[in-house]
Amino acid sequence: MNRRALVFSATSLAAALPLAAFGARAGWAQENTAAGGGGGEAAAGGGGGGAGGGEAGGQTASAQAPVAYVTSVAAERLTYAPKDVLVRVQGLVSTINWGAGVLVPLVRGVPSDGMLDLELVATAPNGTQFPSKFYPVDADLKLPADNPYKGVRVRGAFNAVTLKAMPGIEQNPTEFPDLTKIVGMTYVPKGGSGSGAGMIKAEELPPNTKVIGPTDGMNDQTRDPNRLTLFIAADGKVLDAYWN
Repeated sequence: MNRRALVFSATSLAAALPLAAFGARAGWAQENTAAGGGGGEAAAGGGGGGAGGGEAGGQTASAQAPVAYVTSVAAERLTYAPKDVLVRVQGLVSTINWGAGVLVPLVRGVPSDGMLDLELVATAPNGTQFPSKFYPVDADLKLPADNPYKGVRVRGAFNAVTLKAMPGIEQNPTEFPDLTKIVGMTYVPKGGSGSGAGMIKAEELPPNTKVIGPTDGMNDQTRDPNRLTLFIAADGKVLDAYWN
């Protein structure tokens, strides 16, 4: 099953969750799909520009992809009838050129752990992007008052945040670096020594960062909007960097 396809169809979204629990109120899926989440600087529909966030390829937004990180998951029971549960998720994307966020279900039915498993995705830029600071993105999902889930797990490209009980809130306290000035900095490989101004450690970067040294080939050209590529000089300085 192509989980990306779920985001484009209210019917598919409703079918991915237990019909017995939601009954005739499947309209909640249409409401949330139409709303499409939103809010935050990154949810402006993929506008251009931004400090250091311009497209190297000069192309427009394309397909859905996971956001880089999930930063918080919250659920509250609405005070008005029928007292549905509103799930609010916040995350971070690599540049300002990403579009609005959407929550996509990853499993069908009710798993044995009782957790609703979701992925926070957004419209990814189509083209290489220059590094910048990470930008916020968010999405909402309304669950029926009698939903069968005890909690919510939301995944991004590099992490997952689990809210074990609803209502409640769970946050990811990780600090994320501003990569606007990464070109010219000294790259410190994993386990290497050195820190401070002018240095960037491998542990501070996304786990799938591709590092290209002066003698390395460039065989893998697969597209991944959440992959940071660094070109490193013989002295360890970052010559160039982009998300691709």
